[in-house]
Amino acid sequence: MAGGYLFFETLPGFFFESIILLLLSTVGLYRFLINIKRDKPDFFVPLYLATLTVKLIAYGAYIFVLVKLQPEWMFENVVFFMVGYVIFTGVETYFLHRFVNRP
Repeated sequence: MAGGYLFFETLPGFFFESIILLLLSTVGLYRFLINIKRDKPDFFVPLYLATLTVKLIAYGAYIFVLVKLQPEWMFENVVFFMVGYVIFTGVETYFLHRFVNRP
């Protein structure tokens, strides 16, 4: 599997669904955490950790569905989703860190 789209010859089967899920959940949780930091700053860290736990459980369920619906695309779907998860979570954490530590 070389060429094409960096690592895959074709896009993974759940490419657009994965991008939409990651984008909406990241933006939604970011907005939620920003509001918590403004309104109840003492709850920010526990709720941030809780959102990570909820995301891991929900994303685990999503990956399970990916594997069940398209077992022939298992590797491509799971690798793409996990790379996307790391990127989106990293971006979310970076912007939360900037928001929390501003004067």
